[in-house]
Amino acid sequence: MTILGSLVLHSDREVPELPIQLPAAVTLREGRHVNSRHTGSYREYFDIEPLEIMVPQRYKRMSILTDSPLREQLAEALSGLDSQYGDARQLYKLNQLMSNFRQSFRATVNISNGGADGTAMSGAFYLLAQSEPLYVGVVFDSNTGSVQLVWSDLDFTSILAAQGALNYSFVKLPTLKFRPLFIPSQSLCSKWWRMSQTLCPTKYGLIRACNALERMLYKNPHQP
Repeated sequence: MTILGSLVLHSDREVPELPIQLPAAVTLREGRHVNSRHTGSYREYFDIEPLEIMVPQRYKRMSILTDSPLREQLAEALSGLDSQYGDARQLYKLNQLMSNFRQSFRATVNISNGGADGTAMSGAFYLLAQSEPLYVGVVFDSNTGSVQLVWSDLDFTSILAAQGALNYSFVKLPTLKFRPLFIPSQSLCSKWWRMSQTLCPTKYGLIRACNALERMLYKNPHQP
């Protein structure tokens, strides 16, 4: 399985694709979770057939990417997740879901929320890594001034560094293993903008902003 995904946290212009060589069979899917010109747009690359499910009572569509034989059971569990565990955080709910699957698996889930009229309103990503890792990092492109959150089953930061792509700088976030990650696109882009206004103009501002982003995403998944 090949999975590579990215969410643009900030950009004032079109963000080019990352120069990572992928197999010819990989499919590219592009879209946006935030009603902005470039910020909030995403790309997903995959060489497996996504499993699409609808949760009409929540006006929600889920696109699940995994090559695990558990994918049907995973889809069923995800479709009823919102109604479980009361008002607990989504990260806790995802962790509870993962605890019910002991087998090794890795999955990403693209969530699109719509209004009653079907128009897109917001979205999120779920990253689930049992014993197979997912690499996560923040990528800065000096050519476009863009910031992306990137995840993959490939060690993409090492690949970019080995290619000598000097316009890219990155901050590695903890590799996902035996835990989920909840990425609420609209909220995360808004928080990054606020942090960039207060932290990035200062010395070591980008590093501090990435540290704050890590704290937001990597909360204790066992805490309701």
